[in-house]
Amino acid sequence: MNPGRLSPTINNLMIDKIQGAIQHWSCNFLSYAGKLQLINAVVFGLENFWCSALLLPLYVTRMVNKLCKDFFWGIIAGQRNMSYKSWNSICAPWGEGGFNVKELLSWNKALLSKWVWQLTTHRDCLWDSWSLTYNLKGKSIWEGHALTCHGESWRDIIKVKDALLELAGSKNAAFFMLNSCVSHGKFMVGRAYSLFRQCRPKLRWTIPLRSDSILPKHRICVIGRAEDDLLSLTTSTGGVLCSSIDVAFVWLLKSLIDICFSDAPSLNSWRNILSGCSVAGMVYAIWEERNNRLFGGIQATPEMVASKLQSILKIRLSDNQHPRIRQWLDFTN
Repeated sequence: MNPGRLSPTINNLMIDKIQGAIQHWSCNFLSYAGKLQLINAVVFGLENFWCSALLLPLYVTRMVNKLCKDFFWGIIAGQRNMSYKSWNSICAPWGEGGFNVKELLSWNKALLSKWVWQLTTHRDCLWDSWSLTYNLKGKSIWEGHALTCHGESWRDIIKVKDALLELAGSKNAAFFMLNSCVSHGKFMVGRAYSLFRQCRPKLRWTIPLRSDSILPKHRICVIGRAEDDLLSLTTSTGGVLCSSIDVAFVWLLKSLIDICFSDAPSLNSWRNILSGCSVAGMVYAIWEERNNRLFGGIQATPEMVASKLQSILKIRLSDNQHPRIRQWLDFTN
């Protein structure tokens, strides 16, 4: 590679591609769940190509985060719009109250840490042999330095190595930290990602919400509306969501969470699958009815809401072969 730093023109290629894709998507009416799918699948698919080879400059990560944040909250051409969660909260995993979007800078470091791990294991491949001979001069990666004659990618690998040493505190601790990310001889980037990102407290009640049987928009509604900042909006005198319907909704949501999710044992139990789908669907149905009444002047009966929810649950759980869930489906038919 060119030993000089990459020019802004090359760095802007990724920004231009993401910006072009987002401008195309903004023409469509997408739910929050649909926007998250596009951000995770397309945007971070483009980023992975760059992040696996280079440590992106800080201005690039900030610009990409801003593009994704504006797209998610529906901010177009600088138009102001309300953001109910910070982008850092959205980037947290489901189990920590976030929407499971990768935090770009930490993900970038996690991808590059794989190269550091490869140089510690002395794997029999051409790149490892070349790096050990010409870049490290036979030294350990922990003693390696970046010189002006080295390429941009090697200097970025050394930066990630230094970040690992700073996190661990010593060479031995950094070595064991990297080895903790290995499973069956393969480096797990997801585990390395947890080393670099800022972890938040685990929320036990979110365990049932991680089931694949739950509709993404239902999961986002529960996790997004369970935040205390929504409660403060609904109970403040000057908030935009002040109404008796909002206060009742938040009270109902927190009551359902306390009753159903306070003692969730495991993700794959039939109780968690059924309670997660039922409560998440119920919360979404009530939230949708709340919006229809406040903004559309449309009011449905409780029987209509319950019937619609029951139909959605039957479709989502129709492929599940657990005897208890099959028994519930037969009972509701």
